[in-house]
Amino acid sequence: MNDLTFETPALVGIALAMPFVIALIALADRERRERHEQLLVLLALLLAPPRLVEGLAHLGEAVAQL
Repeated sequence: MNDLTFETPALVGIALAMPFVIALIALADRERRERHEQLLVLLALLLAPPRLVEGLAHLGEAVAQL
């Protein structure tokens, strides 16, 4: 089965939602913005394809070793 068949709807949803999420974050004050950014990163990781999350984890490990 093609993995993109499953991943595409989630990616399209994220792409469509991002401008609205960014606009809401921009309206928040600085402290709240930091919390919103952290939540946005967590949400993006939850919705991201597993292979992408694994790739980011490997990249983070490689950077930490530098």
